[in-house]
Amino acid sequence: YEKALKLFHKKQFAKAKDRLTQVISKFPEETEVLARVQSFLKVCERQLKTPKATANSPEELFNQAVFYHNAGQHERALENYARALKLSKKDQDHIYYAMAATELSMGSIDKALKHLEQAIQMNQENRFFAHNDPDFQLLATDTTFQELVQPD
Repeated sequence: YEKALKLFHKKQFAKAKDRLTQVISKFPEETEVLARVQSFLKVCERQLKTPKATANSPEELFNQAVFYHNAGQHERALENYARALKLSKKDQDHIYYAMAATELSMGSIDKALKHLEQAIQMNQENRFFAHNDPDFQLLATDTTFQELVQPD
């Protein structure tokens, strides 16, 4: 139950749902706990509902990726960002920027910095955005990050 709650609070809803389901099967007689588990399960299921429409344009894929990122489904977000990049002919800096935030959420600092660098190369305004973005606060003391966001 505790592991399920930790996953839930980390917004890893699919993993939390699996753990909560295990709690139900292992402790069917614990009515108080089961009531709480059922509540958390409902939230997980709501969070895991994905848009039904298939995204076909870069903008739709990007928006769907942002949805996945916010739902804690970072792998799916990165898949959609990659698909959006393949279809997009221009204005890709926002996709790389978002990919950087998602990679950082997953703990992939090197990949995050690489994507952020690409976003900044395409649009210098991303320096300012990243410098002030709470998504990148973990990198505030990182030398490479500081070099990226500080104007030349």
